[in-house]
Amino acid sequence: MCANLELVLLTISPKFENKVLIRLNSIIKYIIALSLIGFVALAAFFSIRSLIHKGNKNAAILNISSKQAMYSQRIALYTNLSNQSNQLRQQEAYETIIKELSDSIKIAHYTLINGSEKLPVIRTDAIDAVYYEAPHNLNKKIQIFLEKIEVFINSEDSLSRQYAAIMINEMAVESLLLSLEKMHDEYQVESTRISTRLENQVILAVLLILGLIILEGVFIFYPLALLIQKHEKDLIRQNKRLVSLNHDLEQFIYAASHDLKTPIRGLNTLIQFMEDDFSDELSEKAKEYMDLIKKRVGLSYALIDGLMRYGAISRERNIQTYYDLNAFIKRLIDETQEKYDVTILTKGVLPVLKTNPIWINEIFANLIENAIKHNNKRNFEIVITYEDTPELHHFHIKDNGMGVEKKYHDKIFKLFQTIENKEENPTAGIGLAIVKKIIMELGGTVWIDSEKNEHFTVYFTIPKEDMNIDL
Repeated sequence: MCANLELVLLTISPKFENKVLIRLNSIIKYIIALSLIGFVALAAFFSIRSLIHKGNKNAAILNISSKQAMYSQRIALYTNLSNQSNQLRQQEAYETIIKELSDSIKIAHYTLINGSEKLPVIRTDAIDAVYYEAPHNLNKKIQIFLEKIEVFINSEDSLSRQYAAIMINEMAVESLLLSLEKMHDEYQVESTRISTRLENQVILAVLLILGLIILEGVFIFYPLALLIQKHEKDLIRQNKRLVSLNHDLEQFIYAASHDLKTPIRGLNTLIQFMEDDFSDELSEKAKEYMDLIKKRVGLSYALIDGLMRYGAISRERNIQTYYDLNAFIKRLIDETQEKYDVTILTKGVLPVLKTNPIWINEIFANLIENAIKHNNKRNFEIVITYEDTPELHHFHIKDNGMGVEKKYHDKIFKLFQTIENKEENPTAGIGLAIVKKIIMELGGTVWIDSEKNEHFTVYFTIPKEDMNIDL
């Protein structure tokens, strides 16, 4: 049976390794594909952010350029109001406003030509022509306009003020206004061109992303989906095969165990007949051999029973009911202490579990029986401890018996494995293997902590949810 199981595992393992390798390659391709999309998406993000940032700056520049025309118009208005007013205080108030507006024109003009920390300089041949060349020569007109404002505000000569006011009005409504509007139009053209270029970059990045997604869908994701689908079918087929093999093995164990019981039972009967019929004729040595044969027969019978029980565990997955461990442990302690001179204590209030009661019985019965079998102390004690956690039931069963050296800890839960010599303490070596299999079926874990001649402690956990695995 073990040879057959090993053959199955050896057959499955290379296929499993190949599938893992194929899946690893697919994952690498998937990561590369996502990385490419992420890289292009990042480029598109920065392009969009640059577009928004540039658009905001262009809007700010256009706003400043349009404000210059408004400032010049307002200066002309307040210049006329100042000339028409006969009150000195009113004239001074108008001149203060004119001064503030002229400062605003000066700052705006400087910012547009030289830039600032927040706004870049937009310079093209057309914009430079508006600023420095005929017929507009906006830079020179701004300077003349500002000079005339200085004269109007600071001059004490009424004729000079009158002439400056005339020049301010003429420039504000004719040449300066036309040049300012031309400059604004050129800024508008250049801003539109910059925005269009950035928009094209964003569109290109988006199209590139879509193209990459399509290409990766065709050459990576679609083959990957087909591969995953194939693997799923293989896994389903392999799982069905394993379920079938497991069922066959269980049937084989049951049939073999049942068939083996008959000759062993017959052998035991023959030995009994021989003892009854020829007891007086047998020598002491022969009787010793007969006792040894009886022990071997008993051990074989125990091995067969244990093997049948081990194979039957998986068939009991779907048996579930609410089971009060407090009542069960109390009954188990009473029955055990009637047979053996042992003290069994419990720590913690035991839970009510929704699980297979047969399994729970076997876990505790096997662990306590194992502790009693390996007891070499006069005052023998077993302590059952329970700890509750949000997700798990934690148990540990500790005795002060013979204990086990650390080098044998991995051997404890293996099938048919015993630490002691079977001649001295005949045992099937199945009890702890059954305990481990049941706990694994429940989705828990089991381990030991032991020191030779000190203690032997078995720890195990049972999850609070999904305590049975339905297949």
